[in-house]
Amino acid sequence: MSGPLNRVYRLAILAVLTAVAGCAAQPGTQHRAGGSNVPPAAPHAGKSTERLTSLESVLRSRLVSTDAVVLSDPGLVRIRFIVAAAFSADAAEFSSDADEILQPLAEAITEFPATRVEVRVYTDDLDSSPHALGLTQQRAELIGSYLTQHGIASNRINARGEGPINPIKGNSEPEDRRANRRVEISISALSS
Repeated sequence: MSGPLNRVYRLAILAVLTAVAGCAAQPGTQHRAGGSNVPPAAPHAGKSTERLTSLESVLRSRLVSTDAVVLSDPGLVRIRFIVAAAFSADAAEFSSDADEILQPLAEAITEFPATRVEVRVYTDDLDSSPHALGLTQQRAELIGSYLTQHGIASNRINARGEGPINPIKGNSEPEDRRANRRVEISISALSS
């Protein structure tokens, strides 16, 4: 077996081994879905940390062939992708490619019911009009509805359009503005 399929199998095996070994990503580090170089977790990691580590591994393996990036921060797992990967231009409707990211994401989250999901949608700073802010809110709510329709309880989901706040890059170049027009989904453990 060779080519992309072989790579997917190797990455899936790596994700399973990572989960079994109890590894956790370095806080604040960024890895492509399916990434490696994950250091071992602290020996006193609690059950919620172990669950998040397992969820992170599952997400990395399932999102490996998408444009989504899995980020690890203390106490949560974040998935980031550009708005264009899921939405039609200037509309609160999914693009034909949205399921490539949202379906494996929803499936993974349903396997970890003791989690909370925060959906945030951002835009660049070229348009700070009420329309732009409203559009980010509508898109966040649309993702929340998608997750609910795919088995995630609505009381576990908080969806909010953020508009142009918290850019991850400057806004002077087209590619930077494109990166700032993004979706971030943060998943954290519910309090025990």
